[in-house]
Amino acid sequence: MSARRGPAAIPATAAPHQSWAYPAADPGRDRRIDFLRGLAMLFVVVDHVGIVSLYHLLSQERIGAVSGAELFVTLSGVVVGIVYKKRAVAQGWMAAASKLVSRALQLWMVTIAVATTTYLVAMLPGVDGRAVTTWRDGTTGRSYNLYPEIEDFLRYPVPWREVERFLLLEVGPSQFNVMGLYVALMLVSAPVLWGLMRGRTAVVLALSWLLYGVFRLSEARLLPSQFEDPFPLLAWQLLFVHGMAVGYHREAIGRWARGWKGEAVVTVAALVALVCLYFTWNNPYRESGYDFRLSVIPPDLFGWAYERFFKRTPLDLGRVVNAAAVLVVGYALLSRWWRPLDWAFGWFLAPIGQASLYVFIVHVYWTAIVASIPALTRGDVLINSLGHTVVLGVIWLMVRHRVFFRFVPR
Repeated sequence: MSARRGPAAIPATAAPHQSWAYPAADPGRDRRIDFLRGLAMLFVVVDHVGIVSLYHLLSQERIGAVSGAELFVTLSGVVVGIVYKKRAVAQGWMAAASKLVSRALQLWMVTIAVATTTYLVAMLPGVDGRAVTTWRDGTTGRSYNLYPEIEDFLRYPVPWREVERFLLLEVGPSQFNVMGLYVALMLVSAPVLWGLMRGRTAVVLALSWLLYGVFRLSEARLLPSQFEDPFPLLAWQLLFVHGMAVGYHREAIGRWARGWKGEAVVTVAALVALVCLYFTWNNPYRESGYDFRLSVIPPDLFGWAYERFFKRTPLDLGRVVNAAAVLVVGYALLSRWWRPLDWAFGWFLAPIGQASLYVFIVHVYWTAIVASIPALTRGDVLINSLGHTVVLGVIWLMVRHRVFFRFVPR
């Protein structure tokens, strides 16, 4: 009888590809998660550095109705569940909760620092700061100032309301606003960890769905922070909390998934992912002349289905299911075909994923730099592709050589 292991139920019997699988006995950091986080960060950098290039053929919902944001938030929850379970088991819930609050405070200060320094960079001669100080609605064409009444800081005394805008994370570059969501989620992590430690996982998940349902009915925003518009806390906590539960119960899920159960889950997830992939490949919108799309689903039907089931801001249910399917399939593929995928892409994606917070911080400044280079603002897709390659390459080199690691959190 042959034993099976891993989410993709890789046979333990001899097979031509067995040596390509992820090492089952690897006790260290799970590089599959780093790989997937790196892929999420690749999507984020490409989409936020606002030039149209060939990279968009991958990042613009080419693997389904998911973006880097859904992957980033879910995988962040998984990592928090893994890391803080170990801390809670070793030192107790209070010690783990204290670290979570400290981490939230650190991220809050980082978010304020990025909002402040980004505006200062945008004021430098030769820098086109509009890419990081304004946001343009692609539907209406209207532009919004992300630093309203910032000139009041030149007054003396500075009005408290202007200070409050920074403290409450109401201002800052749109490319960084999801970090405010992460600050709130880190604070939520402490009671979630408490529930998981006491065997109340079903209650924790039920409450998460209840809050999601409240948002779907009311579209309520709890905080005045900027992130509440694109990433409403009551909706997006669903991905993080479920990711945290998966990370916390990682070993138990791995044992449960051995054999036919794991194969069944991966098969269903693959079917869902393929259906969603086929759907999004029928999107009539094209970024450039290189953007190939199917034209099987009529545009009106596609638009109706997308608006009803896959909108990103309210995190429609179809998007939740699609994100879960992509992550299950991605993790299974990495488990079975790790060595060739790591050889081909892991050298770039894994380091980026390991330092995802660092990458997320530095990419904001690269957004302003790229927007200030005339050759990259003329719409030439091939030149822009070279620009994206340079930015991604420089960020990768910064990670590999630990540039400013003493000052920038990772």
